[in-house]
Amino acid sequence: MGEDNGQDQTQVFPRVQVPMVTKKPVEMGFCDALAEVLNGKKITRIAWESNIIFGKLVDNKLMIFINGEFHSWTLVPGDITANDWIILPE
Repeated sequence: MGEDNGQDQTQVFPRVQVPMVTKKPVEMGFCDALAEVLNGKKITRIAWESNIIFGKLVDNKLMIFINGEFHSWTLVPGDITANDWIILPE
């Protein structure tokens, strides 16, 4: 067995921050959300309080899904300036 010289042999490791895992979606501006649409994702706004309203590309056209069907999406200033866009899970 090792000798006990009276010194504490405990090692102290630096404290590291562990990232917190949350289920909160990442919010983004419209330009970033549009880039996601171009990559095949569906987007919605938190302000719409619904994941059954969403935008996506359909036949290379930006469409919005409302009331169970796709419609041509006419963007309004509120859509473009909003920063609460999120990507819907597949």
